[in-house]
Amino acid sequence: MAASLLCAGQGPCRLEGEPMKAPLKTKSLCSGCRDNFYNGNNPLGVSECWSFKNAKVVKRWRIGWWTPQDKKENFDRVSTLSCYHAPGQYAFTERLPQHLGGDRA
Repeated sequence: MAASLLCAGQGPCRLEGEPMKAPLKTKSLCSGCRDNFYNGNNPLGVSECWSFKNAKVVKRWRIGWWTPQDKKENFDRVSTLSCYHAPGQYAFTERLPQHLGGDRA
């Protein structure tokens, strides 16, 4: 079965099914990131976040801060930018915790 993206083009996209090519690097992947403020979403005239130029699209495991880390099903496999961070919302990791198998994203 081919993988399908479970997102509306905003923020990290959840991948379902088999691995696929990562989405293109666009600023829509910045949605929800703390530094998206610097992508023209400010009154300062700053049009691009300083991290965007060197960012890469990567696969990560995502879990909400409020979610127990006791089951693999509580983690979503997502494609996001390497610089993406959303403190107080989600944690992103390259591997699942060891007690859940340590699988790579």
